[in-house]
Amino acid sequence: MQISELDLSNNLLPFKKFTKSNSVTEILCQRLLSNSSAKAFREESFLLNPSQTLDHELNQITLGSGKRFRAILAFVMGDLFNESLETSRIIARAAEQVHAAFLCHDDVIDEADERRARPTFNKATHNRRAILAGDTLLATVMMDVASLNNTELIGSLSKCIRDTVSGEIDQDYGRWRDDLGWLEIESIAARKTGALFGWTASAHARMKQAPAPIIIALERIGARMGILFQMADDRLDFHARGEKQFAKDLREGLTNSATLALLEQNPDLKMGLIANFQQRQFFRFWTEEQWKNAQAVHDSRINIHRQSMFQDLDFLEIQLSQINQKNGVSADTRKLREIIELVTHREI
Repeated sequence: MQISELDLSNNLLPFKKFTKSNSVTEILCQRLLSNSSAKAFREESFLLNPSQTLDHELNQITLGSGKRFRAILAFVMGDLFNESLETSRIIARAAEQVHAAFLCHDDVIDEADERRARPTFNKATHNRRAILAGDTLLATVMMDVASLNNTELIGSLSKCIRDTVSGEIDQDYGRWRDDLGWLEIESIAARKTGALFGWTASAHARMKQAPAPIIIALERIGARMGILFQMADDRLDFHARGEKQFAKDLREGLTNSATLALLEQNPDLKMGLIANFQQRQFFRFWTEEQWKNAQAVHDSRINIHRQSMFQDLDFLEIQLSQINQKNGVSADTRKLREIIELVTHREI
């Protein structure tokens, strides 16, 4: 199926209207999952089986909310690869709990008190307990995934966690640097945000022992999803009344994709960035009009990744069609294409 054959623009309009009064998660569930997967998704709490006080705190503070997009992706892939619902549950739960573990650790590192208008785990408890909470989640995930008896899956999850950490480390080393370009910024996002998407997208393929080209294509799609998620978050930095503090990344010495787009459109602003970083004191060095014009540059970078993901999906359909009669795998990637459109249009 070629890109031109699938136009989802009309499908996006009711989604915008719908989310005002309904859960985003439920809309995604209705649109993207089979009936059996949707039922299993709704029945899955993604919470820990509480055996100690820390488990209760994690359930109440961290695991009890969120859009569950990684879990939705896991069930979509379960439908595509005709895997058991129990396998999809374990992979979905693992993806959400690894993500939650990173949030616990990141909020300590960032000294964050609030995330999406809710107190962070370290704010609700304290830093020591937040670190222990993240460790508890990672250990729980490893035990859970080990129950699937697939050493390649465990190995790939370990690599995913390492890649995520390496992205965070490179981002930290990049603080107060004014010479970062698109390659460095997007490489960091592909790891720190995209590695977990890549593992979630490819986990069912590993369970089915799919050929390596299929797994690699799915990992690439996940990495680019991570880049797009990060780019959407970067734009919030330039919204004065957004969910984040205005110019939060710049205040912390980070050059993000939105800043790069601004500088690419307005090269003369580079001295403002240099002055910010040298003085370690934030001041606004651009106008609202300059940022509006720079959004076209940002959108063009987003579209590059969108096109690359669709190319991978075209390749994936060919590969899946060659193995679908053998083990019941579907070659219908329309749900994945819709996910890409939703991510591209920042509707998730």
